[in-house]
Parts: sequence; C-alpha cells; structure tokens
Amino acid sequence: MLLFVSTAVAGILVEEAEVQSMCESDASCHVVLAEVIDASCRGVAEGSLGEVISNYTATLSVLQDNSGLGVDEFELYTTGYDYSNAEDMPNCYDTDPGHPIGEQAVYYVYETEAEGIYNLYMPGTFYLTADSDGDLEPICDELPVQEADDDTEINQAEHDHGETPEGKTGCQMVSPVGFIPLIFSTVMLCGRRQDRE
Repeated sequence: MLLFVSTAVAGILVEEAEVQSMCESDASCHVVLAEVIDASCRGVAEGSLGEVISNYTATLSVLQDNSGLGVDEFELYTTGYDYSNAEDMPNCYDTDPGHPIGEQAVYYVYETEAEGIYNLYMPGTFYLTADSDGDLEPICDELPVQEADDDTEINQAEHDHGETPEGKTGCQMVSPVGFIPLIFSTVMLCGRRQDRE
C-alpha cells in the first residue's frame, strides 16, 4: 500500500498513475523504490519577500530500480520555503521541507546537470510505502540565515522555483476537495511524530 504525500501548497495533488504515465514517455524520468539513509541541510537564505529558503540534501539507498537508474545510492536535492514572517507571499508555491532518515517511498526523479544529484520529477512526486518510518526532517534553524543573491543556491539545482521538466508546474489552483488527501496525510504524519515524543 502506498500513502501519498504532497509538498505543494495550494497545488494540485498529482496522482501516481498520472506521474507514471508522464514518466514512461520521458527518458529523463526515473522511478525507484528507495530509503533515506542520510539527511542534512545545505544552507539557509532570506528571499526577496523576507521568506526563509532552506536547501536540503537526502541520500537515498535504492531498494528497487524500476527504470534503469543504475546506481546504488544518489542524492536528492529539495528546497523549503517559509513565509510565516515574510512581508508578502505568492498565491501559490511549492515547498519541500526535506526528506527524513528512515523515509521509504517510490520516488520519481530526474538527474540535474550535476552528476549524481537528482530532483523530484514534479513537486510532491514521491509516494510513501507502508514500511516508511521517517524521523524528523533535517533542521536548518541552527544555521545562520543569509541574504539571497546570485551566488546563493536557493532553488532545486538548475530549475527555477515551481518549475519542473518540460515547463510543467505543480503549483496550480485546486478545488477544496483536493485538499482532503493533503490534510489527511498531514494529520497522519503529525500523529506519528507525536507518538515518538
């Protein structure tokens, strides 16, 4: 059984069947069953609106390669955005708070220009398995927040905020019904973490 978790805020929840269909016709897309064995924060920056931008790295151990990725381990880069103290916020944005050690999922990814570094194929395109037992996400709060500039890596690899391969975007308006799976997933994750405390 696979549990779906979306990291898109006010975004369409992408069903795995839809992602799988797109992935099959895109040679850059890879599908792997993997587990996070290491997680860290690459750095924190302050964006133009005062939002805090946190960059994460997760090292994934491949348990099953479904698309010829051909590696035993790889690094997944993600970026989280916190607008809680910002001057303003966009109507819609994609954020990923990092992938914790112990998380196990089917990941849809593509390789960036940097060898061995991967991004999610589209925002939220990872699907937790019943065996997933992720710890808390890697924490960036202990690192100093720097002002973002041209030399500061604030986005996932070479892609701009919210963009995905072939210009696809995971950040679009969604009906209230679309939020039900997201709310359920969030409640379940929060409950699991409280049980560990």
